[in-house]
Amino acid sequence: MSTSTEANSTPKTTGNPKVLVVGAGPSGLVAALSLLRNGIDVRIIDKSFNQPGQRGAGIIPRSLELLSYLGVYDDVENLAIPVPTIRSYKMPEGTEQLKEIVMLPHLEPTPAVPYPNALFLGQASLRGLLLKYLQKAGRSIELGVALKSLEDRGSNGVHATLVHQASEESTELTEEEATFEYVIGADGAKGVVRKLLGLTFLGLKHDENFIVGDLVVEGLSTERWHHWGTVADLLISIRPTELEGVFHLIAGGSNMTNYKEIMSTKESLIKFIKENSGHRHDFEVKDVNCVWHYVVNTRMTETFHKGRVFVIGDACHVHSPFGGQGLNTSVQDAFNLSWKIALAIKGLAPQSLPETYTEERIPVIAEMLDISSHFLKLTVSNAQSADSGWLRTEVIKQLGVNYRSSSIVIEEEEEGTTKVDRKDRTFGSAYHPDPSGVLHAGDRAPNAPGLMRIGAGSSHQETSLFKLYDPTRHSVLLFADRMDNQLKGSPSQLDRYPRDLVRFFVIAGNGLGKETHANLITGGYEAYEDLQGHANNIYFANGFEKHGVVIVRPDGVVAARLMTLSKVEDYFQGIFGNLV
Repeated sequence: MSTSTEANSTPKTTGNPKVLVVGAGPSGLVAALSLLRNGIDVRIIDKSFNQPGQRGAGIIPRSLELLSYLGVYDDVENLAIPVPTIRSYKMPEGTEQLKEIVMLPHLEPTPAVPYPNALFLGQASLRGLLLKYLQKAGRSIELGVALKSLEDRGSNGVHATLVHQASEESTELTEEEATFEYVIGADGAKGVVRKLLGLTFLGLKHDENFIVGDLVVEGLSTERWHHWGTVADLLISIRPTELEGVFHLIAGGSNMTNYKEIMSTKESLIKFIKENSGHRHDFEVKDVNCVWHYVVNTRMTETFHKGRVFVIGDACHVHSPFGGQGLNTSVQDAFNLSWKIALAIKGLAPQSLPETYTEERIPVIAEMLDISSHFLKLTVSNAQSADSGWLRTEVIKQLGVNYRSSSIVIEEEEEGTTKVDRKDRTFGSAYHPDPSGVLHAGDRAPNAPGLMRIGAGSSHQETSLFKLYDPTRHSVLLFADRMDNQLKGSPSQLDRYPRDLVRFFVIAGNGLGKETHANLITGGYEAYEDLQGHANNIYFANGFEKHGVVIVRPDGVVAARLMTLSKVEDYFQGIFGNLV
C-alpha cells in the first residue's frame, strides 16, 4: 500500500474541525489520521488523562495492511514482537514443561499477502505511534475533555456540549458549545456516545472473571508465553511484551471469585500469582504497573449510526478477548467509515454513503462475535479442550473479511449472453474468502509485486499494487490483456473523474509488444508491466477471466469487477451520485 511521498503526505486542512472524534484509543486515532489524510480537519477528545497498557495487543495481518496505508507499518514492525509459543507447566509444581502450543504457525510472505503473521504490540505503544503521526499532521489529543450532550441538526451539523477538566486533580469544570458536521464515537464499551444515541447494547455477560494487568518480572524467559493451569479451572498467563522486563498478565477462570481481594493491593496480587504458579523461585514479580478487572461480554448495537453520529470499535461491539479480534475489528471500522465521511464533507457524495458503514460492518461484526465466542467456549469448557481455545486458524487474520453483500459494490456477471447485476445474490460468510479461490467484489484487494512503470518518467524500479493503492482515492486497474480494444485512445468516460479522486492504472502483461506499450502511454494512462504475472494470476485466479476492470476502494476493498469500461460509470454513480 502506498509508501510514496505523494500518498503519505497529509493534505492541508481548513483549520476548522469538521469531525469530532470522541475517544483517543487506537480506533479513534486511526479514524482521525484517515480523515486528516483525506484533507478533513478533526478534533480528538478523551475524558481520561491516562491510557491503558497492554490490552488489545494482537495486531493481525489485515490490520498491518491498513496501518501501512497510514505509513505506520514500519514503526509497528520495528517495535512489535512475534506471537510467542505458549508453554504450559505441570501443576502443582509449575516448573516442568507440560506442552507447547503454537497459536499461529509462522508463514513466509507471498505476492498476495506481504504481512502474513500477527504481531504483538501493546495498545499504549500503538497509541503512542499513532499519536506521533497525528502530531506530524499538526493535531493533538485534548485530554480531560468529556462529551456531555449531542444534538443532530441534520444538514446544519451536530451540536455538542463539551466539558473541560483542567487536570486530573482539578475539580473545576468548564463547558464549551461546538458544532461539527459529523461525530465519531470511539469511546469504548462504557462510553457516552452510544448512550446519548440511545443505542441498545444487545448481548450477554459471561460468568468468568479475569484480572488483567502489566507486571515487572525478573528471571522469566521472554521466548515463551507462560501458562499455569487452564481457564476451565484457574489460569495464570504471563506473556512477554515489547517493553523490556514488562510482562502481561491474564489471571482467572471458572474458579476465581475473590478477584476484588486479590487485586486490592500489589502485594496480594503478587502473592496470588506465586501461589498459583507452583511457588517457583526462578522468577520474581517485582512490581505491578497497572491492573484491572475484566468480565467477558458479547454485545453489539442494533445499528452503528444515527444521523450524522457514528460509533466504532468497542463503542458498538464487545466480545471475548480470546479471538484477538477487538482492536483489529476497530481498525477496520475506522477505515470503512473515514473515506466515506470525507467524500460527504467535501460535497462529493451524498449522506447515504457514510450510512453504508452500518450496512457493511454489521454482518462482519455478527460473525466475529460468533468466532470469538467459539474460542471462549473451547477455552473454558474443560481442561481437555482448553488447548484448542488457544489455537488460531487463518480466519482470525481477517484477510477474508468482505462486503460482498454491500449495496455499493458491483460485480458484472455473464449468464450466457446476458449481463446481470449482483443485487439478488447471497454471499455466504462475511469473514471467509470464497472457498473456490475466486476474488469477488467486496473482498480484500490483494497485493501483487513485480510491476514496472512503462514509458517516460519511469524510475525503472519495481513497485507493487499496495504501493499504488491510496487511502484518499479510488484506484481503477485496467488489465490490458483482457480488455480487447477498449483501451485504444483515451476513453472519454474515464476523463470526467478528477485524478485526486480516481487514479487509473493499466496493468499490461509482459508479453505485450512495444507497439501496444506505446499505445498505452500515448493514451494518457499510468501503465505498468506485470513482470512476473503476479497481478494477473492473483486477480484472475479461478474465474472472472473477462473482467478486465477492477476498482479498488480507498479502504483496500475490491469495489467492482467489470467486463466493460461503460460499467465504471455505474459504480461511481453509486458513490458520487451526480456530484462529480
